[in-house]
Amino acid sequence: MSRIYCIYIIIISTFSILWKRRKEAKWAETTISKIEQQLGGSLSDSAKSRAIVSYSGFIPMVTDPFLNLHNRYTNNAEKERILLYFICSSLFDDFSDLDQLTNEELYNISFHPEKYSATQQEEKLFLYAHQKLKAAVQDQSEYDKATKRLFTAQLNSVQQKNPAISIQEIKEITLEKGGTATFLCHFYLDEKANDIEQQCWFLLGSVFQVLDDLMDVHQDLQEGSYTMPIKMKYASESEQFFTDQIQRLQSAIDQLPFHWRNKFTLMMSAMAMYSLGKLALYQLKKLEITNTGMPDLKQVPRKYLIIDMEKPMNIWRCIKYIYKDMNIWLKNQKSFT
Repeated sequence: MSRIYCIYIIIISTFSILWKRRKEAKWAETTISKIEQQLGGSLSDSAKSRAIVSYSGFIPMVTDPFLNLHNRYTNNAEKERILLYFICSSLFDDFSDLDQLTNEELYNISFHPEKYSATQQEEKLFLYAHQKLKAAVQDQSEYDKATKRLFTAQLNSVQQKNPAISIQEIKEITLEKGGTATFLCHFYLDEKANDIEQQCWFLLGSVFQVLDDLMDVHQDLQEGSYTMPIKMKYASESEQFFTDQIQRLQSAIDQLPFHWRNKFTLMMSAMAMYSLGKLALYQLKKLEITNTGMPDLKQVPRKYLIIDMEKPMNIWRCIKYIYKDMNIWLKNQKSFT
């Protein structure tokens, strides 16, 4: 594959994802409005925005690439379930982070909804989405195990507010929380995922969470959360951690029992996400070099911690990262000609 053609594919794929994100965001906004009218309540602007942003990116960058393994795209029923999941996720975050519900109440609304007496509109919306999702899942036993695993991971993430938390504890919480949150979504698709696919779902979620921590350093500092890039002494620590997760995911994708052409979209999507993490690490390493050591990030101005994707140079760097990674992957495919 020539360099020009490879870059062309990357650019076309990027614009395709951006176009589909806008389309899915409009659909999600309309669908949420219908649900609100049906239940006579409404999501907060913050919860609604988070659900729409998460959903609109998840369809073109996760479910479509996974379903492309089976030669199709996400259907309407699957889209609705994924949206309901992100509504639940946004509401659960508010219940937990804003101390709207106790841990006991969180457990009951999650696992004993039939006995839970909702008093707030947000609780009624959560129960509606949660119960509708559960009714649509085929493997109820494994789904129940996965939801309880995610529940535990979300509660454990509170430990990241503790300044004394160790690097190892942060790594374990990060991978488990991100992995289980994304893994749960495979239950909402009509295709039954094989064991390796399920592993890919979990590993992709772990990469998502590491990426999120790299991209949201400033926000996490404001919230008092200790993530890997905040706790580290050197940027190389976060870089190695991120690289390890990338290698695990790529290895799992390579093991998928599908032709490389079917895996191409999934790998491309994953590499697009890697590129953002690599860009964030590039920026952190610049801080380290400029200050002859990693500075106290709490003292660093916001503009040096956020990733501005409107800058042409940042977009070009991401394209170069994707191009380099994709070329290496393609060359390693035995059936590639």
